[in-house]
Amino acid sequence: LLLKANIAFAPLFWLASMAVTGRKRELKETMAGGALGAALGLLWGGSFFGEASIWIDWAKRIISYPVLHSRLIDNNFSLSAIFYHHWEIDISTVSLLAGLCLTGWAVLRLARRQKESLPDKEAPFPFIYDIQTLSLGLVAGLLSSKLLWNHYLVLALPLYLMSIGETLGDDARHKTSLVAGAALLCNSLYFKSLPITPTALLNLAGLCAIFAIGASRPALLGTNPADSQNQEQKALPSP
Repeated sequence: LLLKANIAFAPLFWLASMAVTGRKRELKETMAGGALGAALGLLWGGSFFGEASIWIDWAKRIISYPVLHSRLIDNNFSLSAIFYHHWEIDISTVSLLAGLCLTGWAVLRLARRQKESLPDKEAPFPFIYDIQTLSLGLVAGLLSSKLLWNHYLVLALPLYLMSIGETLGDDARHKTSLVAGAALLCNSLYFKSLPITPTALLNLAGLCAIFAIGASRPALLGTNPADSQNQEQKALPSP
């Protein structure tokens, strides 16, 4: 997370999910552990590079990094790069803010539905729900970031695997996810010989499809059809 700022918001969505679902103890423990881990990472990295202030310089470079240094023709397939390539407009800040707002809304909505879907309100919160939330945050980071190199698509794998498996599954979701995954794989293998803009748009469309499926409902807690059907009915919004 210290090196990849475009995915640094994923843990924040996880913390927001804990707050919405009332897991105060887990929230405090996770925040304390995260702060300790970040501090140790900064200190270790600072000692490795010679001084702790190296991270201040790193943060300044990330914030001020211009889109024009990583162009669409250099295979940066982000939405910001597409806009700058065709219209020379830097929308990276707008894209980031819009992505944070939309993802925050989707995560909070999903968190409420996750809590409502639990058969026992006193039961421990299933870990698969946290994985789902973190995976959503990773894909959201790809969609809203000013940088989207081809190898970044590996960050979409957790949510993609959930969307084609039984944790989020029905036939329509499986088929949509498979098509999206096939498109991303095709782009990854042949992107150098494909038209640049359609390739970038296809990548973004595939990521949007995976995100929409991942945020559509809570992950199923079991593979028993009856249990899954009961959970789906609890997860449906009331009229």
